[in-house]
Amino acid sequence: MNNVTEVGNITGDIKLTFANSGTAIASFSIAVTKKRGEEKVTSYFDCTAFGPLAEQVSKVLEKGNRVIVAGSLDQRSYEDKQGNKRSAVSILVDSVGPEIRFDSWTRDEN
Repeated sequence: MNNVTEVGNITGDIKLTFANSGTAIASFSIAVTKKRGEEKVTSYFDCTAFGPLAEQVSKVLEKGNRVIVAGSLDQRSYEDKQGNKRSAVSILVDSVGPEIRFDSWTRDEN
């Protein structure tokens, strides 16, 4: 198993769809910025959650939230529109939650 844990910000709206079997599928991307020496490097990961987790993700999380995503890496190969061979790596999500160290979550002050 190739486990991975990343901390990053959700880059866009979460897309919730359902498979023919009725299983919920949540798709979202995160941006992960790491410092390498004096340089900051940002990587983007597509993430996919399934079942009850997918439904909860779509209800609770939104663009800009800082999250911790744990899961396994999934690599796929494909051809782009120009016929070039490409490869993409995504995260199949086992768990996801808020990363509150930098307080990116809004709070009701009332």
